[in-house]
Amino acid sequence: MSDELRVPTISDLASITIEDVNKFLSEKIKDASCPACTERSWSVIHDQTQLLSLIGMPTNGSFSVPPPAIPVIATVCVNCGYARVHVLGVIFQWKLDQSVAQ
Repeated sequence: MSDELRVPTISDLASITIEDVNKFLSEKIKDASCPACTERSWSVIHDQTQLLSLIGMPTNGSFSVPPPAIPVIATVCVNCGYARVHVLGVIFQWKLDQSVAQ
């Protein structure tokens, strides 16, 4: 990873393609076995037109607009439905590092 981290914009995150995601996952995931059922077949949930996010929900009854959120992609085991998420900002930084390395 480069020493310079860039905070990605929504446009930056939306520029991440399914091909980028698949390359990132194949490079970074060493054991693709599902931790719940040990199958190795995953479906990637990623849509460039509508980002998936983990959203914070305050427990004290307050709220903010927009709520705090972390844009992610999700992978789901096609056998048991176990889901895991990967932060899009990390994938974006990896993509930048790949373009610098070439």
